[in-house]
Amino acid sequence: MIVRDQESDSFRQIYGGHALRLERLAHNLPGYASFVKGEPDPRERIQKLLVTGDNRLKQGVDPSKARASYEQALAAAVEAGLEESVRPLVEIRLADLERLRRE
Repeated sequence: MIVRDQESDSFRQIYGGHALRLERLAHNLPGYASFVKGEPDPRERIQKLLVTGDNRLKQGVDPSKARASYEQALAAAVEAGLEESVRPLVEIRLADLERLRRE
């Protein structure tokens, strides 16, 4: 099979002669890029920990495990400099845990 460069010429015409690079695509998709690089995004990690704690409560798992997930989320937020926005979410959840413990 013979492949000619016609398609690459039309590609250059459509995109103004600029070749798309994988690095540019990865830069525009930080969530995917960090996943590929193995660097977890702190916001995604915090969200996952909060959801894990919530799910543990819904599934009837020991509340201490949910508390551990919430505390890990707060620790990750402190580490990432996101404490101010995450602390209120964690405090609400911990207060709910305390209320459930009393009931």
